[in-house]
Amino acid sequence: FDDAGQSVRGEPGELVCLAPFPSMPVSFWNDSDGSKYRAAYFERFPGVWAHGDFVEITAHGGVIIQGRSDATLNPGGVRIGTAEIYRQVEQVPEVLESIAVGQHWRGDERVVLFVRLREGFTLDDGLRAR
Repeated sequence: FDDAGQSVRGEPGELVCLAPFPSMPVSFWNDSDGSKYRAAYFERFPGVWAHGDFVEITAHGGVIIQGRSDATLNPGGVRIGTAEIYRQVEQVPEVLESIAVGQHWRGDERVVLFVRLREGFTLDDGLRAR
């Protein structure tokens, strides 16, 4: 689904389930009135299960998992899953680990990427360009 609760293909959106499925939990422990359960899965799109995963269903029916929807960044109105960023950063052998965060900036959001380089490497213009 997109943010308006409409089904989309060929673009990232929220993974939802329109019908019950076998592994769906039926309740939460110590949630006698079911309010926590409903808030966790049915609050975003009333009556529709939203698990919290951000995916793209391709034109051929394949699924690209973008990451958690609560880990989705939205700079300039373009939704980007952090997994999408990490897939690229992980291809840079000098980077040991990284984290991408959204920062509210001048009425919008920008993506800030923190990286930790492997021992023996320093950040230079060549590495920045990659």
